[in-house]
Amino acid sequence: MTQILVTLDDNSIAPKIMKAIEMLKGVVNISLYKEVKEETTTPSQQVYSQRIQRLRGVAKGITQQQIEEDDRLAYLMNK
Repeated sequence: MTQILVTLDDNSIAPKIMKAIEMLKGVVNISLYKEVKEETTTPSQQVYSQRIQRLRGVAKGITQQQIEEDDRLAYLMNK
């Protein structure tokens, strides 16, 4: 699967752009991500996009033992 990220400077045209993309052959899903500005971000969080931060949040709860028990996860973490 391939994903395309489109950034618009005018929020009013977002629904029209989404509808046009939705009509294209092969489009499976369309998601709207609105920029969330947080004043309490640390410098390390500012380096990553919101999507990467969500992925990092999911990975926070994984223990070393779980990594060792899952061959695929161990392979990816040691790569």
